[in-house]
Amino acid sequence: MAQLGAFRSRTGALSEISRVQTNFPGKSALASLTITPLQHDDGSSIFRITTGKIPAEDVQRLCGDLWNSMVSCMLRAAP
Repeated sequence: MAQLGAFRSRTGALSEISRVQTNFPGKSALASLTITPLQHDDGSSIFRITTGKIPAEDVQRLCGDLWNSMVSCMLRAAP
């Protein structure tokens, strides 16, 4: 899967999803982005934006395209 950022608020993550989906309408992997909350030991939270499970080569291609447009993207191993 690909991770497209981690945000301090759910609102920030939702805003980024909207921006990415609007700017890259032809990227099917971006159609079903999800937000996964993660709570740190200190009680603070982050909200990760991820794609569904897709082959590693497709993630590399997607992230390459996004990086070229200044959008953060990284490969994450999925269980």
